[in-house]
Amino acid sequence: MESPSEVLDFVIIGAQKSASSFLRRRLDQHPAVDLAKGEVPSFEDPYYDRGAVDRLSELFGPRRPDVRRGIKRPDYLGQSAVPARLAAHVPSTKLFAVLRDPVARAVSAYFHYVRHNFIPVRPCEEGLTALLDNSLQTQYPRSAEILTYGRYGEHLGRYLDHFPREQMIIFLQERLAAEPAEVVRESYEFIGVDSSFVPGHDIQSSNSGVYDLRRLRFLRTGYRAAFVYEKDLRTRRPRRSNPMGSGWLAAVRVIDKLALSHLDRSRAPTLSEPLRARLRDYYAADTARLRALLGEDFPASNWLRCDQTRTE
Repeated sequence: MESPSEVLDFVIIGAQKSASSFLRRRLDQHPAVDLAKGEVPSFEDPYYDRGAVDRLSELFGPRRPDVRRGIKRPDYLGQSAVPARLAAHVPSTKLFAVLRDPVARAVSAYFHYVRHNFIPVRPCEEGLTALLDNSLQTQYPRSAEILTYGRYGEHLGRYLDHFPREQMIIFLQERLAAEPAEVVRESYEFIGVDSSFVPGHDIQSSNSGVYDLRRLRFLRTGYRAAFVYEKDLRTRRPRRSNPMGSGWLAAVRVIDKLALSHLDRSRAPTLSEPLRARLRDYYAADTARLRALLGEDFPASNWLRCDQTRTE
C-alpha cells in the first residue's frame, strides 16, 4: 500500500461555498489528473483518528507517473487541526484555495447548513444576527462555522506556518468568474500537467444555493431520513440499517431537481445595512491580515481592498 505522501499531489482545501467545485470539475477533465470522487474528509475529525489517511490509496487506481492525484474538501481551510496533519503526511502536496467575499460566503453557508439539517429553519437575517450575538452556537455548535470559515487570514496563516507559499495557489471567486480559462491554465501549470489542454464546456452549474424556506424544509426530510446526527449535531453518519432512508433522500433530490428547482425563483436575500455592517466589522481585522499575507501584488477585488468596517 502506498504511503499518503506517495498518493496525493494536490488538495483543494476550500473555502467552503466559494466555487471550489468549479475548479474541481475543470481539473477533473484533464487526462493527466486523477481526482477522488466527492469530498474526502480523511484529515479531519473523526475520520483522521479512525485511520482514514492510511486508506487514501483506495480512492485511486494504479499510480501512473504522468498523472497527478488530488482530493477536494473545502472544510479543510477552516479547520485548525488540518494544516499540521497535511504537513505531517503529505508535506510536498500542492494546495488550492478559492476565496469569496466573506459576507456573501456566510449567507451562502447559512442556507447550506439549514439545508443539511445542522441548524434550524429561520430567515437568514434572524439566523445571522443570532450567530453574531453568539446565541445559536451552544445548541447548534456547527453553526459557528458559518462565520468562522470566512476568516481567511487566520486560516491561511496556519497553513503558511506549515507550508511554503510556493506550494499554495490562491484564487478569488470573482476571478474564476471573470477569467475562467486563465485560472484553469494556471491551475494545470501549478500541478505540473499540460497547461495547453482546453477542458470542455462546463454544463454543470456550480452548487447553486436554495433560499426558499419551504423548499429547504422539504430537502431536510431527505437528510434526516438518510443520516443519523450525533447528539451535538457536529457530525452525522449514514443510517446503514435503513436503506429506505437513502432511497428517500435520492427521491427528494430528484423531485427537487425536476420540479421544485424550476418553480423556485428566489434569490439570495438582501441583508439589512445594520447587519451587513456588523458582518463587515466582524471580518475587518482578519481581512486586513489576509491582505498582508497575500501581498501588494495580489490582484484584489472590492471586498479585499475596501475598508471592511464600511457598508457596501
